[in-house]
Amino acid sequence: KVREQGELIRAFEQTFGKLSSFDYEKIREWLEQDAYQPEIVMEALRQSALQRKLSFVYIDRILLNWQINGLDTMEKIKAGEEAFQRRAALRTLERRDQQKDNKNAKVDKKARPVKKTGKAAKKKRYEDIVE
Repeated sequence: KVREQGELIRAFEQTFGKLSSFDYEKIREWLEQDAYQPEIVMEALRQSALQRKLSFVYIDRILLNWQINGLDTMEKIKAGEEAFQRRAALRTLERRDQQKDNKNAKVDKKARPVKKTGKAAKKKRYEDIVE
């Protein structure tokens, strides 16, 4: 466990540079007070980096969100992440379909019959009326 904590500290130092005493205290709090496993804190750091939102506050929110949703193991976190990705992909597809429907509706409004003018058209309309 000490090795895992050391690796975790090194990962934070590589990501954030020199850490303050407050930063070390926050990491210790996550591990001891909140009882997060080092690998879970490491995953929160990874998620933060992937989102390009590198801050201890953002990492803390990730961990809190996982705790609220009962994601307390790496397996549950991975499953939750996969489910989130599926929902996000579905929302994207639904949005695209909606945009296509909106675009098609606009095209239909524009596709009105063009009223023909000119002598031939007037003659045809006259003949249609007379018949």
